Amino acid sequence: MITFWRHWRITFLLLLIVFIPVALTISRLIWLAGGEQSLATEPGFAHMLEIPAPIILHIVFGSIFCLIACFQFNPHFRGKHPRVHRVAGRIGATAGLISAITGSMMTIIYPIGEMSTVPMAAVRFVFGILMVVTIILAVSHARKREFVAHRAWMIRAFAIGVAGSTQGILIGLCFLILGGIDKYIVTSMICLGFGINWAIAEIRIRTTSSRRNQRNRSAA
Repeated sequence: MITFWRHWRITFLLLLIVFIPVALTISRLIWLAGGEQSLATEPGFAHMLEIPAPIILHIVFGSIFCLIACFQFNPHFRGKHPRVHRVAGRIGATAGLISAITGSMMTIIYPIGEMSTVPMAAVRFVFGILMVVTIILAVSHARKREFVAHRAWMIRAFAIGVAGSTQGILIGLCFLILGGIDKYIVTSMICLGFGINWAIAEIRIRTTSSRRNQRNRSAA
């Protein structure tokens, strides 16, 4: 049991992280499936029913990207199943690109909602494009067999992809503490969530790099 946990703890911890965004997106798919009945409960999201393709693609492929990443970052899984890792990586990268592109598209084609602001849309658009860039760079480094850089850029892409989890926690805390929220609080928490995840990704990358350098010096 201890050995099993040591091998798979990273995957389980990452699955906990992606639970919130995946659960929220699944609930949105269920809402979309409700059609006119769903519209009666949330009329402010009528644009999603009128143009459903971007949100559906974003949800489906974003969930695929996040779930695959939970296993891709597992060193035990990578070492034991290198071929599966490569195939899953291609699928995950493609899914991540589709999710990021459609996420940025939604900030342009969908109107600003009651709990949204122009700055929020701008930040989401920028981070969507940034996610596209990070995935392309990660794939480029993998093809060159520069796996340290590949991993670093995939960590950054994953941090953006699961920012919804951090944002959901922050917004929930604000609601509990303040007793209510408005669009400006939501905008602030959306921006802060992206910033926190990016900072954590950079810390993780640098910590891993430092440990690798120490091992190399010890081996020398």
